[in-house]
Amino acid sequence: METNIMSSTRLFSIFLIVIPAVAHAESSGCPKFVDTPRNRLENARLFDGPVSDNVELVPDNENGTAWDVRGYRSSGRQTTLLCEYRDKNTIEVPINRIYNYCYIKGRTTISAWCE
Repeated sequence: METNIMSSTRLFSIFLIVIPAVAHAESSGCPKFVDTPRNRLENARLFDGPVSDNVELVPDNENGTAWDVRGYRSSGRQTTLLCEYRDKNTIEVPINRIYNYCYIKGRTTISAWCE
C-alpha cells in the first residue's frame, strides 16, 4: 500500500512539473481585441529590451512579418512585443526566452504572436 501511495505522489509531482512547460510551449502574443470588439489590434512591433529603450527589431523576411529571436537570447535582454490598437492604446507583452520566432499576419484582422 505504501508503494502505491509513493508512486502516485511521484506521478502527481511529475504531472505538475510537465503541465506548465507544455502550456508555455504553445505561443504568446497580442490579444486581438482590448476592451471591446471594435478596439482591435492594428499593428505589432518587436523590441530588444523594453519598449522605452527604443530598440525596434527589423523583421527577418521581405514582407516584414517574421522575426527570428533565437539570437537575442545571448544578450540577456528581454524581447518585447508591442501591440498597437485602433484606439491608440498599446500593450507590451514580454516574450519568454523559450520562443524562437515571432510573427504578424493579416490585413483586416491582425494577429501577432511568438512561438
